[in-house]
Amino acid sequence: MERARWRRRSAERPAEIVDAALSEFARRGFAAARMADIAAQAGLSKAALYVYFPTKAELFRAVLVQHAAPQVGQAWLDGARPRPFRVTLAAILDGMTTLMQQPEFRRLARMVIAESANFPELATLWRENVVDPAIGTVSGALSEAQAAREVRAGDARLMAFAVVGPLLTGMLWGEVMEPSGGEPIDLQALARQHGELLRRGLLSAAD
Repeated sequence: MERARWRRRSAERPAEIVDAALSEFARRGFAAARMADIAAQAGLSKAALYVYFPTKAELFRAVLVQHAAPQVGQAWLDGARPRPFRVTLAAILDGMTTLMQQPEFRRLARMVIAESANFPELATLWRENVVDPAIGTVSGALSEAQAAREVRAGDARLMAFAVVGPLLTGMLWGEVMEPSGGEPIDLQALARQHGELLRRGLLSAAD
């Protein structure tokens, strides 16, 4: 019985470590986060932590895979479903808004931007696990809508950046500018207004 409990506990360790790392990275950033503090928060020794995750970068990747990537996948899940593009667009913007209101996601994004010059692997991991899947889903939905003549002709990937960009800017404004006195931005209101502009600019004249 004790051995079975130990095995269950051992199997749970990686997830517990990743949860602790998420909290530490979001609170202190990548450079300032200490593996010893993450280990203590997860309830094990620093040496034991390195058995599971030999480097801090590998631990950050696990954070993205376990936390950020599933949120991105859920946020854009509806965007991959075939239906009139105006409905798809609304679902994409709603998912983005929900995602970008998550405090830990916002802090991780800010951390990557702030620290990727010194730790370029952070930008690579963020792009591979968060940005590329998101842009790929949105550009795929746009390409399908173009084929159905619901959306004007153009570079679908560049259009995807136009869809994502304003909300990303609003999220970063909230993380960087608002604490220094910048006027707050309502992300939901921004998404509604942005959606209206996109519908007028992207949808074909026949729609």
